[in-house]
Amino acid sequence: MSSQSSTSAKRNFSPNHIKQWRASDQTLRQYCQQHQLTYHQLVYWKQVFTIGSIQKQRPSSGNGFVSVQLKQPSN
Repeated sequence: MSSQSSTSAKRNFSPNHIKQWRASDQTLRQYCQQHQLTYHQLVYWKQVFTIGSIQKQRPSSGNGFVSVQLKQPSN
């Protein structure tokens, strides 16, 4: 398996398991044991997807800066 296809497989694998785990009544550890997954890897991907979804919700100019408009003080 090539590195590119391995990366693609990880991206497809993880969101599905995160969704399935959230729909279950199991703890993350229980879900990992049932599906023979590595606990710390699923914790990592859970954080990646959570942070990624938060960042997608924020409006961004793409450069990390915020637009500011200055007004002249009134006398």
